[in-house]
Amino acid sequence: MGTRTRMTREDRRKQIIESAMNVFKEKGFKGTTTAEIADSAEITEVTLFRYFTSKQEIYLEGVRPFIVKTLEEVVETSAGMTPRERLQAILLDRITFISENYETIKLILNESPELSGMGVDLSSEIRRIIEKSIGQAPIREDMRPMAVRMIMGSLLSFLYMPEQNAESIRNYVYQITDLMICNMQGEKND
Repeated sequence: MGTRTRMTREDRRKQIIESAMNVFKEKGFKGTTTAEIADSAEITEVTLFRYFTSKQEIYLEGVRPFIVKTLEEVVETSAGMTPRERLQAILLDRITFISENYETIKLILNESPELSGMGVDLSSEIRRIIEKSIGQAPIREDMRPMAVRMIMGSLLSFLYMPEQNAESIRNYVYQITDLMICNMQGEKND
């Protein structure tokens, strides 16, 4: 293992995550062991467990920025848009993201029960960001939880019925946004 410079705790964590993600890409989550991650990071397995409690924790730390950061970026860049345009931008970004990263997202949600729990955690973060964005849309207060569910359901539908055509995705986004805003801003039906 040669001579190494001492890394800060944060730098070592980043190095382990980066090495682990390379192994996960090559072998998949189930096919990867913590010993292989440690070997790839050029550390002992004991050292690895000083930084992370499990393989699942390493994986989640590796994918979280990939998923959440891109959503936060689109929310920031859409800040000056109308509420309708903002919802469209967020939906278009997420559905495109799902289409482009289909295998990774399916892995998080479906490969193992451990990763499924991580998918729930990530979904909660995504839901929180969407709820914040919907708060600015012309949607009745009592309909906002329904709007969030519609958006989350729309996103999940693309995991099971993926769409690769950009024009179809764009049309879908415009239709779902119109459906939400037109049907959720008027008076309450009793």
